[in-house]
Amino acid sequence: MRVKGVLLSEENNQLTTNLIKNENIEFIIVRAGYTSYSTYKNKFEDKNFDYNLNKALDFNLPIGIYYESCATSYEEAIEEANYFINILDKRYYDYPLYVHINDNHNTIIYSNVSQEKLSKEDLIKIVLAFCSVVDNSDYKIGIISSLDWFNNKLNNNKLNNYDRLIKIIDNNHIYVYKNIKRFSFDNDNNIQIVLEENCLNNKIINYLKMICKLVKYKVITIIKLFRRK
Repeated sequence: MRVKGVLLSEENNQLTTNLIKNENIEFIIVRAGYTSYSTYKNKFEDKNFDYNLNKALDFNLPIGIYYESCATSYEEAIEEANYFINILDKRYYDYPLYVHINDNHNTIIYSNVSQEKLSKEDLIKIVLAFCSVVDNSDYKIGIISSLDWFNNKLNNNKLNNYDRLIKIIDNNHIYVYKNIKRFSFDNDNNIQIVLEENCLNNKIINYLKMICKLVKYKVITIIKLFRRK
C-alpha cells in the first residue's frame, strides 16, 4: 500500500534518488497550476509542470496532478477547476487529480480575503464547487490540505467520498500522506485515526505518532477500516 509521497512545483522541485530512497517516497504529485494572491487574482500554469512530470516519470512511481487553489467564492472555484482541466491536455498520471486547499496568505499585503478567513460552510461550498466541475468532466478528484484543516475546516460528510492527502512540510520538502480516512477527538485532545484496509503497519504508526506530537495531541489510537467487498 502506497503511503508517503511528495509534492513537486516550480518552488519545490528538488527530487533526487536519495530523497526517494531515504524518505521512502512511493508516489509523486505534480502541480499543474495555481492561483496567485496578489492585488488581483490570476491563474497560472506551473512553469515546471512538464519538467516535473518528466522527472517524476524517470523514477517509475505513480504520479498525480494538483491545482493550488486560492478561490474564495463559488464562482472563482468554478473558474479554477475549468482552468485546471484545460491545462491537463492528456498528460500522463496514475493517481487522481487533486485540489490543494490551504490558502492562508497575508491579507494585509495581498488580497484582503483568504481561504483561512472564510467560514467553514463557505470553504466547503468552494471545495465542492471545484470538485463537482472535475467530477463532471469524468476525472477522479481528491483534496490536499493540512491535518489541522481536515479536522477543523474540511470535516464535513459531503467531502468523505474524495481521496485525501495530508500535507506535511519537513526539511524544505512538502510531503503528503495517503490513506488516512477519518479523524476524531475526545475532550482530552486524544486523536483517533482511521486507516484503510492493509495500511496498518509500524512505519505508518510511528509516522502518525510523530505528526500528533507536532500538533500537540497527547494520545493516538489507530483503527483499521475494512471496506465491503
